[in-house]
Amino acid sequence: MRLSQNGGGDDGTTIELTPLIDVVFQLLIFFMITMTFQKNNEYLLPVDLAQVQSGGEAKDEVFEGLTITVSKDGNVLVNGKEPLTTEQLRTRLRETYAVNPYAQILLRGDEKATHGGVLEVLDTVKLVGFARVDMVVTRFEDQ
Repeated sequence: MRLSQNGGGDDGTTIELTPLIDVVFQLLIFFMITMTFQKNNEYLLPVDLAQVQSGGEAKDEVFEGLTITVSKDGNVLVNGKEPLTTEQLRTRLRETYAVNPYAQILLRGDEKATHGGVLEVLDTVKLVGFARVDMVVTRFEDQ
């Protein structure tokens, strides 16, 4: 029985690491991109946002606040959860205000929601004491 000097067999089997590393990097990039689309829980409730020509650009910051959504049928949802009454919304806002009076409030109103419904929510937020409310809209381009 003869053993080889190089410590391995002469069958010529090797593992190529370059394709393996390429696949791992592609998977990493895929998951990084798909996770950015799920930011701010906006994927939980489909809402047709109103389109405007003016408005600021979205900022890539860590979101620490509430997202209030007014759906087309008038339901008010906080962070995409179950519908709340005006009193439940006021209670949730007071709890948030007690923890952080400068918390960011995003108001998402469906394009088909009534103007009065969105203004009622905006008024509730202002009466609790929040000084700033950001309206979430989509920008359209002139053609």
